Amino acid sequence: MERGVHAALMRIFLFLDTRSLRNAACVSKSWRSYIRRFLWQSVAGRKALRKKLDANWRYGLPDDATIECAANVFDMQSDDKSFIFGLENGSIEVCA
Repeated sequence: MERGVHAALMRIFLFLDTRSLRNAACVSKSWRSYIRRFLWQSVAGRKALRKKLDANWRYGLPDDATIECAANVFDMQSDDKSFIFGLENGSIEVCA
């Protein structure tokens, strides 16, 4: 691959957030291979990703949201897609 093209692809992929980078790796086998080889497995790629992660932790703004529940919350669990609230009145609410 031509050096200029490789540099451009690296800049594009490093611009993406983690979820978008994961989605890009799902586009095709060649994209997944490229991302794995040059971002996740290379020293330079991992260094750039680490730098980006550190900057996001230091300077990034959190995504705030308010969720209204029918009663006071005493326990909460979550995954990438939803929140599950255990309420003091004995019920459970799921927000996706």
